[in-house]
Amino acid sequence: MNTIVDTDALVGLFNTRDVHNKEASRIFEELNKRGVTTLILPTTLSEFAALFADEVGMKERLEAKNNNNDDNDDDDASADEALELKRRASE
Repeated sequence: MNTIVDTDALVGLFNTRDVHNKEASRIFEELNKRGVTTLILPTTLSEFAALFADEVGMKERLEAKNNNNDDNDDDDASADEALELKRRASE
């Protein structure tokens, strides 16, 4: 089974200040447990990267990176890399 994820879901997942953060995390964990493949369209990823950089900010980006137990100390990770870290952590 596949599901397409929209920008709002990604913002909810990565923005720790978003009112939907806990629910988005729970939903992504449940999708992972059920073996659902999460698809993100390139346009969605571009929109998310722009919003993530502008609205979420550096603190949350680093929290997302650190929450995924990444041992890479490169603080210049892009939003794409943060998303990839979250995806790998949920596998």
